[in-house]
Amino acid sequence: MAGPVRAAAPAPGARGRPGAAPLLSLRLVVDLHELELLRDRKAEFDTLGIRPIGISCDSPWTHIAWTSALDFNFPLLSDWNREATRAFGLEHTFRGFEGVCQRSAFLIDADGTVRGAWLYEITEVPDLDVVLSAARAGSS
Repeated sequence: MAGPVRAAAPAPGARGRPGAAPLLSLRLVVDLHELELLRDRKAEFDTLGIRPIGISCDSPWTHIAWTSALDFNFPLLSDWNREATRAFGLEHTFRGFEGVCQRSAFLIDADGTVRGAWLYEITEVPDLDVVLSAARAGSS
């Protein structure tokens, strides 16, 4: 079952940047369906001033192919060496494979503070309504 895991803590390696979006939605993803959901709902994030970013442990070349084939309209970053996966404490073993990233979503502000974080079971589809509601609550 999905639920918040931590809030108001610095994101690993985060640094504030002048002119950064008020909130950043950082998704450590497991499958393409999550990325398609993020693509299809990007306008809702844009309306709130949130810059969605997808991260997966697949190679940058895989991401280029996905972005081209599926018309992604947000950055897709490779965590090939699993640095973000480890930094966020999301590494686990799944069906005998070690270093698998747990499904998750984070709201991070321009200063690098985690404002919301959710973990999901491997069979769950992340609930973007919950993330968007948290962003609305945080911006008011």
